[in-house]
Amino acid sequence: MTGNQTVTVYMHPECHLCAEAIARLERLALAWGFRLEPIDIYQDEALLARYFERVPVVVVEGEEVCELHLDEAALAARLGSVGGLPEEESAGNPLECSGW
Repeated sequence: MTGNQTVTVYMHPECHLCAEAIARLERLALAWGFRLEPIDIYQDEALLARYFERVPVVVVEGEEVCELHLDEAALAARLGSVGGLPEEESAGNPLECSGW
């Protein structure tokens, strides 16, 4: 894995879906080699207005991949399309969704 890609997750601290998504993304970051950047939407009024009812929102290279629930298959596909995953991992999801 390249480790060059950043996965941004727009979140807020009191959101249980955000906490679950970040925990899973931390494990995926170790396995897949991307950098995880959580951003608290309460620190920016524009982000709060944009994402308030949609968090967590996962973004790769400026493209929203999923919201509310982590979609690992969509994340793997997007990372694969921007060179963040080896081809064999982006073709199929090696880590199954944990039942969200």
